[in-house]
Amino acid sequence: MNFLEILVRGGTTMIFLVLCSVVSVGVIIERLWFLKKDRVIPKRIVNIFDNIDNIAEHPEDVIEKCEKVSSPLSNVLKTGLLNRGLSKADNVEAIKLAGRTEMKLLEKHLTLLEVIGVISPLLGLLGTVIGMVEIFSVISHMGVGQAAALSAGISKALITTVVGLIIAIPSIVAYGYFDRKVDALVLDMEKYSAQMIHSLYH
Repeated sequence: MNFLEILVRGGTTMIFLVLCSVVSVGVIIERLWFLKKDRVIPKRIVNIFDNIDNIAEHPEDVIEKCEKVSSPLSNVLKTGLLNRGLSKADNVEAIKLAGRTEMKLLEKHLTLLEVIGVISPLLGLLGTVIGMVEIFSVISHMGVGQAAALSAGISKALITTVVGLIIAIPSIVAYGYFDRKVDALVLDMEKYSAQMIHSLYH
């Protein structure tokens, strides 16, 4: 059975399941690229902390480097450096706000994966119910001797259930993986932000 035959046998529900699968694959590929550690926390920015005193002694140089190497970490550090004239407490608040903004970007589209992981099995179940309704409709009109018609309904029920689970399982796994990865990246960003604050206000 080829893909087109699966689509036809699955009925209308398969259209929505295919859309869910396309969105899920697209989000997974995009997040794999966007959440690369060196893209979020570039080594060229991390290297600044090899000599922590340079941050307080040459803030403009660090700001220039952050502007050249655009990344979530660069944006957070630049916020703290540009607000170094504020009190420590006010600067920490400014950094936290910048961090929350960057975290939203890191978490972008993850909700889609979570939703797809939930609704795909439900769509599969819907296809199953539709298939069962067709089976009982055939039985009520033609009796139990119509094997071809009955098998078509059973096939639709099984196909949509299986496809719904095939889409849901990778989506949920990917969501969990990306969610943990975002947490780890945010933790690293907080660590470097704290080091910068210590350098500026020690």
